Amino acid sequence: MTFPVTTHRNLYRNMAATFDGTNDYMARGADLTGIADGKTATYSFWVKFNGGDGANQALIGSNSTVANWRNGIFRRTTNLLGVSGRNAAGTSILNLSSSVTVYADGLWHHVLVSYDLAASVAYVYLDDADVTTITTLTNDTIDFTTGNLFIGADNTAAAKLNADLSAFWFDHTYLNIAQVGNRRKFIDGGRMPVYLGANGERPLGSSPLLYQKVSLGGAASDFATNQGTGGNFTITGALALATGPAG
Repeated sequence: MTFPVTTHRNLYRNMAATFDGTNDYMARGADLTGIADGKTATYSFWVKFNGGDGANQALIGSNSTVANWRNGIFRRTTNLLGVSGRNAAGTSILNLSSSVTVYADGLWHHVLVSYDLAASVAYVYLDDADVTTITTLTNDTIDFTTGNLFIGADNTAAAKLNADLSAFWFDHTYLNIAQVGNRRKFIDGGRMPVYLGANGERPLGSSPLLYQKVSLGGAASDFATNQGTGGNFTITGALALATGPAG
């Protein structure tokens, strides 16, 4: 069970899972149950990088190396966040970056991404600020059904993540995060976590495809159990337990 934390602002806290940048990552071993190729998605997660500045670090994605992911989010060698999408033929149809860098600065950062290729809209928000840089945004269909999905590495076990992750949420529904009310479903006005529901259901009114978390009192391995509807992951290595973001 996850509990609200009562402080001067009545904030909410999950714990976090630490990926050590050496041998830790998670693989689904199949597509997310219920996923389909499409043109829309929304991602939300908290990340604290612990090292590896100047190297590719995979957050979530599928198919090949981070440079050729059919869909995913990673931190580039430039230390900018990158969001990628390709069609079934492997053609890049979505290429986003953050306009600001994110380093191993010892701080928690909130990442919120959404896009709708049919409507030609895409956003990258970092700590509740719009940092969107668009290189490619094509009205085409992203290949979400590649047969696997990875968190913390690509499918060659490269670009390993050296970071703590908390409250990792994804669905192939578009939310217009340029609207502050939609951002407040994931982050409060003081740039702190909010309660997403036991199964991540509060932003949409139903559980998303993916919601990975470690509740207070839980174990780091709980992060592989998907509280959404898309199915669980298998851990390679051994995740460690960390304290998640809160006020």
